[in-house]
Amino acid sequence: MTVNADAQQVEANKLFAEIQTSYEAIGTDFGFNSEAELRASKLASPISVYMCGLDDIAKFKNGDDPHKLLKNVKEVIFPIYSGGRYQYAFTMVQKNGAWDLGTLGGGEAKMSDSSRTKNSNANGRTIKDYMCVHVPAMQQLFVGYDQQGKLFLIPCHKNDIFEMEVDVAIPAERAVMVMQPHVEKFRSLLIGPSTEKVASSKIEIISGNGQTYGGGGLPEAMVIKIKDNTGQYVTDLKAAGLKIEVSSNNPKGKYDLEFSNSSRDDKTTFEGFYYVPSNSGMPAYKLKVTVQVKKAGAIVGTTSFEQNIQ
Repeated sequence: MTVNADAQQVEANKLFAEIQTSYEAIGTDFGFNSEAELRASKLASPISVYMCGLDDIAKFKNGDDPHKLLKNVKEVIFPIYSGGRYQYAFTMVQKNGAWDLGTLGGGEAKMSDSSRTKNSNANGRTIKDYMCVHVPAMQQLFVGYDQQGKLFLIPCHKNDIFEMEVDVAIPAERAVMVMQPHVEKFRSLLIGPSTEKVASSKIEIISGNGQTYGGGGLPEAMVIKIKDNTGQYVTDLKAAGLKIEVSSNNPKGKYDLEFSNSSRDDKTTFEGFYYVPSNSGMPAYKLKVTVQVKKAGAIVGTTSFEQNIQ
């Protein structure tokens, strides 16, 4: 299973050429020790990304074709190798028919490349045969491959909930059956319309979404309101027993100033700031900042901001 390989490879090559000439801007962040080392780095074989949802796992039955669980999310991982080893990675995503930069770095890219390399070395299978299979709701990552029409999955990391050995290939239907009994447990942790569970808190974005930011300083504030399950706006996070956690698709990003009551007229607005390093000399990209509201450790509300990093 592949995605529009020619188009995404062309755009990835263009981006990589820019990266190789940007040592002062990003070389040390990418782990390179010199400009020469960066220029000598190579793009490894890309890894197409597929996702699998809770509903599909719940409905799966013995004898079903596990290939049908995989959703092509039009994302491709491009590992960067230095000295024949993984050094960094970026992803390309397809939007409106065009391929563009998705994220830089990330643990999923490194784990995916590591697992496919180990399996390839052990079994002689070409590195191009592997795909990344992500079950985000269960925080489970696999790499997969087809063998005589049968799909196999390789767990990329340890998961205490599932009895699957890391870096050991198993038939995909077996992996699904291992995860299936835990679907409802994970579903109960999710919220929002996409998870088929009514949210107990609703986050309203007031401002800060869609801004253009160059990095290297504070952007505009992300301003939100939180409505609880009674329909009332929250005015005091601590009194309501709520905690806000923030993450993004840039591993170098930092939740710089935590959400607190804003300086606006009422007490129902909260503002926070998310910092990323300067993007000078690098291609523009979309930063996705995910905001989660938690109560007693459980997610009760979520939303996301998109920023144009130039």
